Amino acid sequence: MLELTGWMSSDELDELTDNVRAETFVPAGAHLELQIQQPGGREFRFPFLDSEIAFPEPSLWRARLVSDTVILHNAGTGQSLPLPAGTTIDLEESMVSLIDARQAPVGRLEGISEPYTGRFWTIDLQQTRLGRRGKRFNHIELNHPSISRAHASFLPDQHGRVTLMAESAGSAVSLNGQALNPGDRRLANHGDLLTLGALQFRFHASETAQTGRSLLNVLSLGTFQAALGGPAETGVQLTTKKARWLLAALAANWGTAKPVETLIDWLWPELTEDRGRRNLSHAISRIREELQCAPADFETLMLRTPSTLSLNPERLGSHDYHEVRKLTQSRGALTSPAALELLLSLYKGPYLPTCLEDWAHHIRQSLELDVLGTLLATARYFHGQSDWEPVARAAEKGLELDNLNEDALALLMESCLQSGRPERVIRLYEGHLRRLQAEGLEPGMELVRLHLRATLS
Repeated sequence: MLELTGWMSSDELDELTDNVRAETFVPAGAHLELQIQQPGGREFRFPFLDSEIAFPEPSLWRARLVSDTVILHNAGTGQSLPLPAGTTIDLEESMVSLIDARQAPVGRLEGISEPYTGRFWTIDLQQTRLGRRGKRFNHIELNHPSISRAHASFLPDQHGRVTLMAESAGSAVSLNGQALNPGDRRLANHGDLLTLGALQFRFHASETAQTGRSLLNVLSLGTFQAALGGPAETGVQLTTKKARWLLAALAANWGTAKPVETLIDWLWPELTEDRGRRNLSHAISRIREELQCAPADFETLMLRTPSTLSLNPERLGSHDYHEVRKLTQSRGALTSPAALELLLSLYKGPYLPTCLEDWAHHIRQSLELDVLGTLLATARYFHGQSDWEPVARAAEKGLELDNLNEDALALLMESCLQSGRPERVIRLYEGHLRRLQAEGLEPGMELVRLHLRATLS
């Protein structure tokens, strides 16, 4: 109990108040939160109020926000690791997770036996560990003698499905009466009965998992493939070309309602409005059939009004085009090698390379310029850090996009010189000279100077 000695007036009490004003600020990543669980159960939670978060001392790790991607970087070793939202990694005996607070829980666990009858625990889009208090941090902590310190884990996937993994060797783990051995995994469905030790629980799946409303994954760079509820790499290309381009156009404008007239003008400019609308309806039917989507589910994926058409933003799983756009739309430098490697792995080729429609050409050209600008800015940044490997990686990719770009070539030649490879500098210069001569052009003075340094090495 707090005891106050003597009497204080209201004015004197007011003086004890820390006066704090609510200032307007813009968080760097309002819905992203870094969670760090240290040995012994100590937990830290850091929302991204700024673009970089330092781990609790004495750790040298930092978390840097690059668009909607987080890169972990160790200031001592230089090691960099990507940390996508919804994933957990073990780092220096701690468990580090990146939570996207926009994602609703994928399920709930309901206690139906004493002493936990009526209690609920949420299962978020991350590995959720269950056990008794001990050295391991458990998201669901059950201090009951029949529960092991590492009893079980719930493993959700990106589509909201949850798998139960047994971990206890000495106490029961079962799903609907089927006993699981340590390491066994079983998909948990809505309403399933779980036995953990001497306790019973009911599993409640999220609405998305219950209705089977899987997420749509799309590849648009270098190819086109789409899959509902699975990796885009194993999806369909759509056999009807116009259906393919319609889905691609809607995916590029995800969540934005496009006027029907605009879509018809993009895909069937030579047709009357009536014939264009009939073709549009046929293309929509082909998309549903080839994605093997039930009619009721398709209505929640493709949102239609008499005058507009759009894809439901809540149904987007992944789209390489949007991920590259997030990394490159500012054309700023990517300041970690891991972020650069992420861009290189995503940008496998031009946007819809075989689509000759004007709208696709505009997207393709705009994205390529953004990627090239980002690569050059990144190469210059690492040049300033005298870190020559990422300079070369960024510059080489830049030359793939524009083989006459002398800024990229100069950065690559400099990195080769600094890495002790003058012979490659000479080959690069000679190849560039041949290309220029074919165009009736001359090399810039910076390239001439770099070539001279290589020949004198």
